Amino acid sequence: MSISRIIPGLITAGLMTAVNRNGTIFINRKQFLTAASAVFGIDASSDTARFREAENALAKLVLPWNLGCLKALPALLPGYKAWTASGAHRFMPLAVATANILTRRPLFSQELMAFMPQEVQDYMVMEHPVYANPKSVIPQYIPSFLPDISISVTEKDNYKWLDIGSAPKDAGAPTLNLLRSVFPEGISFTGSDIAMPAYSIRGSKIVRSPYVDEAGEFLSQTSVKNILYLNAALPKNNVMSPNFLPDETFDFISVCMTLHHLRAREGLRTMPFTSHNMTDEEGLPFSDDAINVQTSPSQQSAVDRLLDHLDTGGIMFLNPTFHMLHPDRRVMREESNDDLFFAIKRLGPDLFQMYDRSPIVFRPNRDIYSPSGDICGFLDGSGSHGNAYDHNGITGYLNLTTGQKQQLQNLFYRADLLAVRHQSWKNGVWGRVNEVLDLIRAHAPIDEIVAAYLRNVPDEGNVDSPLKAELMRDTHGSR
Repeated sequence: MSISRIIPGLITAGLMTAVNRNGTIFINRKQFLTAASAVFGIDASSDTARFREAENALAKLVLPWNLGCLKALPALLPGYKAWTASGAHRFMPLAVATANILTRRPLFSQELMAFMPQEVQDYMVMEHPVYANPKSVIPQYIPSFLPDISISVTEKDNYKWLDIGSAPKDAGAPTLNLLRSVFPEGISFTGSDIAMPAYSIRGSKIVRSPYVDEAGEFLSQTSVKNILYLNAALPKNNVMSPNFLPDETFDFISVCMTLHHLRAREGLRTMPFTSHNMTDEEGLPFSDDAINVQTSPSQQSAVDRLLDHLDTGGIMFLNPTFHMLHPDRRVMREESNDDLFFAIKRLGPDLFQMYDRSPIVFRPNRDIYSPSGDICGFLDGSGSHGNAYDHNGITGYLNLTTGQKQQLQNLFYRADLLAVRHQSWKNGVWGRVNEVLDLIRAHAPIDEIVAAYLRNVPDEGNVDSPLKAELMRDTHGSR
């Protein structure tokens, strides 16, 4: 084995030992390399690629001109323990929705798709859970329902957009760079994060990142590719601080996979996610049942503060990850609202409207999306989350032939498309998944499982109701 392949592993092991000397910070190599990739501002499409680039960067530390960085890393790395992954694809559905809003089209119109950058077109048509058909379901079974809703925004020459938890890399945040490519004019973008890259890789040299001054201190703000990034380690830039961006408002605010980090050391409780007056899509006040979630006072304050920073007529795209359970829990349960953005519009000084029946679907990872198959493994317990869901699948208690297994999986692929399209506030696909997994653990019959998975799809009165009825009939016939 060549020395070039040995050095990255030695450096990784040595630094992990140094960091963990006074108490365990990183429990495994994956967690350590996640932090290292954040320190160096590495952007990659997968964990495998990201970790490979992180190890390549760590290998450069043995070069004489990089020894200063090597000495600094043990003290620096613990501050990057939080998950820092991102991905331009997360904001591609937002880009389409925003274009529709600005041109006064229905929120889910596909008319402008052909005018999007090619990478957006390719993703939305080939991979996105709503607009694509990644499992090649027969066309006659593809749902056609999309919420028929339009959202207006105050007309301006220039709009201001604030993103919370942007996870900027060496070249900026992939999500905001994507929005900038779609809207090169007319929108000023600002991102914020508590952890900025400390170093950048330039050939064999490791140099200070654009977010650090000549003395090695993190700047209060930095412009990268014409996008302003705020250092949220400073109270004036931190949404959890009462002094957050005083007297400044925005036309658009986005919060993606960040709310669960905006919690002080306090327990979760059932309480309103905002203290502001909130109406639903129909203009009716939110009920106690609708507005109450498992959250914390600090998270409620953060949501309130962001809503206060919306200009009248402005829109916040909120991904409501109020709490997330640790993946090593015996039974992993996703929040029902995971992987969804909900648009909230400011109507007045203390009046807001959530479009609760029209969420914008996104994926955290760039993957071929099938909740029933690739992710949770309804059939046999396998899936991308491994055994975190703690079940053996339907085949763990039903004796099915190979043909019956394939037939059932094809039925679930059809069900995926319906389940993903018919989501709303507190009635997301993950809520149905949790119910299905409980039924599988209880060895429930297949038709009961499919009915639970499709609970959000109307039995009648919806364009997709006949598809649900046909799928239920086919499920009965598959036994």
